[in-house]
Amino acid sequence: MEAARLLFEGHVRDTAVSFLDVAAGPATLAVEVLKQLSKVDSVTGRAFVTDSAQGMLDAARARLDAARLTGEVPPGVAVECALADGCDLGAFADGSMTHAGVMFGIMFYSDVAKGLRELRRVLRAGGRAVVGTWRRAGVAELIADFARFLGLPPPDAADPASPAAAAERMLSIGRDADALAADLRSAGFSGVSVHEVPVTFVSSDLPGFLAVVRGNPGMRLPLSAAPAETDWEGRWAAFLAPGGPGAAKWMAPSADGTPALTVEFLANVAVATA
Repeated sequence: MEAARLLFEGHVRDTAVSFLDVAAGPATLAVEVLKQLSKVDSVTGRAFVTDSAQGMLDAARARLDAARLTGEVPPGVAVECALADGCDLGAFADGSMTHAGVMFGIMFYSDVAKGLRELRRVLRAGGRAVVGTWRRAGVAELIADFARFLGLPPPDAADPASPAAAAERMLSIGRDADALAADLRSAGFSGVSVHEVPVTFVSSDLPGFLAVVRGNPGMRLPLSAAPAETDWEGRWAAFLAPGGPGAAKWMAPSADGTPALTVEFLANVAVATA
């Protein structure tokens, strides 16, 4: 992940590191940061992986367990997972972290400004943070296509109370690079730079991806009108099956040649100093 590389690029990496991943989801950033730390001789420290959703934290633990088995976790770095709200990181003391990150999570904060101030608070002076937002989120188009396949009413983004409007408000947070940089400076960060980073998401675990969508409060909004008895996995499989209405657009050969869900994103990745 480019964000992990940017977090450490041009920054002095001590042999003792404390890293906090906020709104971590399935620990994608944390694992990439741990890979970066593996390049530092005799590195020691702690990595804290947090999320406000138990389901996401369970997914993070599973991913970190797998990373340990493949040697991606440095032996001198202890990893802990904990439930935490990005807007209230009270479990972590002021200036206790050398590095921190939140990738694609601030759009779900109840108070973005407060969440960014909390991120700044837990970093020591000179510490480094990385914050990622979506400039263009291909997953929104994917979910809209699936909603049409389910026969759900067309989204009405003009109605401020509609799920479509709520989803658009979430996705718009941090979309503008200049506004994201200004928000970080207002939170007390300096040396802010925002990088445009293309991201290609590839997954052969179709049920797992659907579970992430349905477990994410923003992603699932366009599907909220579906009947309670909807056969989610069956309909999702039919949508993406060979010859299905979503297959040509959203399925492509993976590295081993098997069909996989493929979604293109464009991210804003901001790096800032405390």
